[in-house]
Amino acid sequence: MAQDSFDAFEPFVNVFDCGGIWNGPYHLITKEDWEFHRRYKAVERNLRYPDGTKFNPYLHVVSNIISPKHVHKHMEDCDTSYYTSGKKGLGLLYLDIDAHHEWQTDEHWAKHVLKKLFPFGYYRASGRGQNGYLKVRYTSIEEFNRIAKSLEQQLKRLFLHLGILCDIEVKGTITHKGTSGSLAKLPFNQCYPCHMRDETDYWNYPQLRLFKACPIVNVRRIRNIVGRLQPQLDDQKIQQFQELKTELASKLEKSEDISVPVPTKPQSPPLADVGGLATPNKVMVAKATTTLNLKPPTGGKGVADEGNAFSRNQKVLLPFVREFYKKHRQFPDATDALTYLRDNRLFSGQWEDREHRRVNRVEQILAYTEQTFDPEALGSENSPSLSLSLGRHAWWVRQQFGAGIKAKVVKVRSFDPVSMTAPVSHVFVPDHFIETFMEVADVCLNSDPLENKAVPTNRIKKLWAMVEGGAAWNQKYFQIVRDRLDRMGVIRITDRHHQEGKAWRWVAGSEFPSDSWKEHQQRYRVKILKGEAQELCLVKNKLENNKVHNTLYQIQSDFQSVSPLEPAVRPPPI
Repeated sequence: MAQDSFDAFEPFVNVFDCGGIWNGPYHLITKEDWEFHRRYKAVERNLRYPDGTKFNPYLHVVSNIISPKHVHKHMEDCDTSYYTSGKKGLGLLYLDIDAHHEWQTDEHWAKHVLKKLFPFGYYRASGRGQNGYLKVRYTSIEEFNRIAKSLEQQLKRLFLHLGILCDIEVKGTITHKGTSGSLAKLPFNQCYPCHMRDETDYWNYPQLRLFKACPIVNVRRIRNIVGRLQPQLDDQKIQQFQELKTELASKLEKSEDISVPVPTKPQSPPLADVGGLATPNKVMVAKATTTLNLKPPTGGKGVADEGNAFSRNQKVLLPFVREFYKKHRQFPDATDALTYLRDNRLFSGQWEDREHRRVNRVEQILAYTEQTFDPEALGSENSPSLSLSLGRHAWWVRQQFGAGIKAKVVKVRSFDPVSMTAPVSHVFVPDHFIETFMEVADVCLNSDPLENKAVPTNRIKKLWAMVEGGAAWNQKYFQIVRDRLDRMGVIRITDRHHQEGKAWRWVAGSEFPSDSWKEHQQRYRVKILKGEAQELCLVKNKLENNKVHNTLYQIQSDFQSVSPLEPAVRPPPI
C-alpha cells in the first residue's frame, strides 16, 4: 500500500523538498542542510551547525528524501508528512478548508462549493475541516505559483460572498529562486474507525483509486476559473460578511457563554444557481423509526390483492414469526402481529374496516403456527456440514502482506495519567494466521443464519477450530487483522455497537477476494490475451496501411516514369 501510494503521488511532488510536523509543519531538508551538503560534496569535512551538531549527509539529507518508508510511517504511526509540488511540469494544488473554531460549522457546504468549481479534484475529510487536491500541468514555475496565490485570494472572497464561515487556503506551491514552497499535507492518514468522520477519512485502496482516476488539468484551466469568478463577486457583500465574521470571532474569544451552533454532518446540499454562483438550501432529515428488518413479499398486484384475507395474512406472518423469535426469543402475540401488518400496510381498504374479523383471523393463524413452530430448527434448517481448509486465499495473503503484518499495540490499561503516555508493544501477525482469518471470514460473510449481518465472536471461534491446519486462536492478532482489513476495504464493519445479545455487523468490502488463485490467473490470462489480440489488430492495420502507402508510392513512381519530360528552359540571352 505504501509503495502504490508513493508511486501515485511521486510525479506531482518534489521528493527533495517535503516536510514533517513538530509544533507545526517544517521542511525536512533546510537551505542550510543543502548548503552543507554542497560543501560536503566539495570534499569539505568537519561541518557543524551553529549549535555544535556535526553535519551528517545521510541523517540530515538522504534520510529526509521522501520515500515509501515515509508513507508507511504516515499510515501506520500517524507521522504526518507534507509536500511541495514538483519541478518537472506536474504539480498538486492543495485546497485546505479550515474549521478550527466551534462557530465554523459549514465545512460540508464549503466542500460542496469547491466540488462544483473543480469537479476534477480529489476530496477527503480532515481532522478539522476538508481537503481537496488538484492535479495540474504547467510550463512555468512562476506561473504556477502566481496562479496558486491568485486562486487563494479569489476563493477567500468567494467564501465571504457566499457567507461561508470556514477559512480556505491554497498550498503546495513550488520552491523556486530561494523562496520555499508552501507545505501541504499528504492524505495518508488512517484514523481508527471510531474517529473517522466519513468513509474518506481513511487512506486505503478505494481512496487511492479515486485519486488515480482524477484527471490532470492544465494550469490555464485554473486561471480561467479564477477569471470567471472575479466579476461575479460583490465587494460590498464581501466586506460586510468579513466584518460580521471578525465581530463574531472577537465576541467568542471574550465570552465563553455565547451559544454556538453544534456542527452536524449534513448531506451535501443541492445548489441553487444564482448568477452563476450557488447558495445552500435546507436539508430535511427524516425521523428514524425502529422496525423489524423484514421485506414483505411483493408481487405484480401486491400482497393485499392476492387470494383471500386468510391466505394473505398467513403468507406474511410466517416469516414475521421467525424474525420476531430470533430477535426477542419469544413467540409473538396478536398485538405484535397486528402492529406489523399495520406498520407495513399489509391490509386492504381502511384499517378500521372489519377490524374484529382481522383480530380473530390473526389469532387463529398464530395459534396454528405455534403448534408446529420449532425454535431449535431456526439455526439448523438447510445448513449443510462445513469443511474448512486452507489454501484458497494463500495467494491473496502473500500478494497483500507477504510474510505477515507488523503493528503497534498501545496498552491503554497501563496508561500513566502523570506522564500522559502508555506503553507500546510491537506485534507481528504471521501470514498463516491471516489466511485462517480469511477462510473464517469468507464463511461468515457468505452465510448469515440470523439474517442480520451479525458476526458473533463465539461463532468465529467455533469456525476457527473447524479449519483444518489453521493457526491457533489469538484475540490480539484477531483484532489487528480485523481492523487492518476494515481499513483496506476488504471487510466493512457497519455497526460497532456491542452489548449483551448483540454483536458487530460485518459485510464484505469491495476489495474482498472472491476468486481462487486459479480463477484469478484465468481471468488475468484472458485479460492478457485480449490485450495481445488488440495489439495484433493494431499491428495488422499498420502493416495494411504501409502496404497501401507503398502501393501508392509505386503507382506514383510508375506514372512519373511515363509522363512527358518538361520542356527545356531557354538559356538567358547573352
